Amino acid sequence: MAGAGPNESDRTRRTAYLRDRKSSSHEDRIGTEAGLSIGSSSNAVLISYNAETSEALEQCRKTMLNLYLKLLKTVGWRRFRAQKHDLEQPLHIKLLNLIYPVVFLVILLASNATVWLTCFSRNQVTSTTTTTNTSGLVITCRSQLFATQILPIALNCIAYLWGIYLFRFTDPEYLSTLMETVFLSCSDGYSQKRLTRTLQIYLALCMIWIPFTCSANVVRIFSLQLLNDNISIESISEENSSSSPGPLRYILVIFALAGYTIVDLVYISVLINYVSQCQLIIVFITRITEGVRSKLLSLEEAPKLIFRVQEFLETLNGHFANMQSLCLIIFGGGLFFSVHSFLYSNNNLGAVAVTGGLLNIIQWFAVTAFPVIQAARLTRHCSKLRHLGLEIAARPYIYSDATQESLDGFLLFTSSTHYAANIFCFPFYTKYLIIFIVVLGFVGSLLTFPISWL
Repeated sequence: MAGAGPNESDRTRRTAYLRDRKSSSHEDRIGTEAGLSIGSSSNAVLISYNAETSEALEQCRKTMLNLYLKLLKTVGWRRFRAQKHDLEQPLHIKLLNLIYPVVFLVILLASNATVWLTCFSRNQVTSTTTTTNTSGLVITCRSQLFATQILPIALNCIAYLWGIYLFRFTDPEYLSTLMETVFLSCSDGYSQKRLTRTLQIYLALCMIWIPFTCSANVVRIFSLQLLNDNISIESISEENSSSSPGPLRYILVIFALAGYTIVDLVYISVLINYVSQCQLIIVFITRITEGVRSKLLSLEEAPKLIFRVQEFLETLNGHFANMQSLCLIIFGGGLFFSVHSFLYSNNNLGAVAVTGGLLNIIQWFAVTAFPVIQAARLTRHCSKLRHLGLEIAARPYIYSDATQESLDGFLLFTSSTHYAANIFCFPFYTKYLIIFIVVLGFVGSLLTFPISWL
């Protein structure tokens, strides 16, 4: 459900209100069902069917959809040649669609295992070392093993399998439909270009995060001393040996470095999907409110489009929000551990360690803040819908030709739209941000207790 969810009486009133508006023209009904609104007059349109519609849709696919769909294909969430029916696909494409996600999942699990074997942590400033009689200094990663290794690996794999289920077995074309609907609602070229530029910036920021984390990982190799032959790594060290096996050690560290890129692709796929949907719904709400205030939308048309907002929010707040919530646990935990390790390290940190610690914090803060900010923005725009009816009723001269019954019905309908973006199955408001930070810190403080027995 979107936000806190309207109660049964609100649903009844809204259904009755929409039933009373069925006297609108057949052309208007068809337009609304397609996600488009066609006004009864030439100048009263939010989305118009014209000769440029096909061109606008093609531009939407070229500038926004193709880049995103390529990312989904890269992680194995979307089928190759998905536009064709399964029966029309060649045998090698069918095999590729079947084998590719399995291979990707195996690589994901192998890379996570390699990260654990090499003690390649993205949350620590320096390695935890112990002294043994046989091998001297040994890097160990048993402290906080569950919180820093097992839990993130499990949540990452769950998020990946969840994405396969969503994009392959539910509605693989949902995001395409949402993008095209919102793109057509931006009736003028400037608004379409602005929406395209915004989504491209979001995609670019998320993709920049991957080379940024790769650079940070290289710094961590030296700050954690993973390639220092004078210090052994506990998981791959040989008994009665002064150091870990040279070739094996280098191969595993390099494989772990590449494995983090695979893991980050999953994170970014979840992130860009969530923040893009939030932005698209924000733009759609903005077009509705602007259309009502400027009388481009009638009081009969607006509720139908507002109901589309509820449908979009129900989808966003379902599986997509739950996937993002899983990743937020990983991001928030990484941020907390990075700050804790940086502030409470007992070692005299060198320049490399300080740089690695700061990169840790920046990396996790960026991916934690981005979806949270987008959810708060979406909830704030949803509240504008709830106050839209009151605004129109307070300034009836905008709809001076409308009956009092229409004004009261529109006010009743909008006042019952308790829409909000959900995170962790709860509506996320800006005022909850402080509570979110406090809870995150409390959970993180519990996870910092050593649990070496795991």
